Amino acid sequence: MRYLIFVVCLFFGCKGQDSSRSLIHNVGFAQGTSYSIKYMSSEDYHHEIDSLLTVIDYSLSTYNTNSLLSQLNSGDTSLLLDTHFVRVFKASQHISSLSDGLFDCTVAPLVEAWGFGPDDRKEVDSLYIATLLQQVGYHDLWLRGDSLLSNPEQKTMDFNALAQGYTVDVIAELLDSHLVSDYLIELGGELRSKGHNSRNKKWRVGIDKPSNEI
Repeated sequence: MRYLIFVVCLFFGCKGQDSSRSLIHNVGFAQGTSYSIKYMSSEDYHHEIDSLLTVIDYSLSTYNTNSLLSQLNSGDTSLLLDTHFVRVFKASQHISSLSDGLFDCTVAPLVEAWGFGPDDRKEVDSLYIATLLQQVGYHDLWLRGDSLLSNPEQKTMDFNALAQGYTVDVIAELLDSHLVSDYLIELGGELRSKGHNSRNKKWRVGIDKPSNEI
């Protein structure tokens, strides 16, 4: 009987938290901002995370002139689309449809004109803005297989409103694939958490300069 109790206690003792795990904190810069990724693991996945960030940058960045998005915006529609571009494009189009166009990835010309893109702000007037608005229209873009089509002319896209949040989700998918069950991911203010911290408590996030204006 004592032997049975010992075996049962040993079994449930092994079900506790893995003592080989420790808090790993990866930090760096990506997508024009900083990132901080904390997770409980016996392995450090910093190199995999950095590689993933590089791949996403070469897909969706408006600042990287060699990115897939930059080349599409320059008029090269012969390029085959990668998984990251397709996922973000579909999400963007879905949100545009739900918002009746209030969200639109083709507002890039306006973003550039007002100085929110890679270039400096331009001198604009109402006539110039009206001209740019004629270049906006998410419904003129669609996918056909691995290619992007547009009608009647090529649109200029900007996925910065989605890219960082999407990247956080993809990093979470990477950690999930390694069976990491406790993590806190932050990239440019976009957050995602799961499980508990090193003290076995829920992750706590502080807000810098919180505002009562909600």
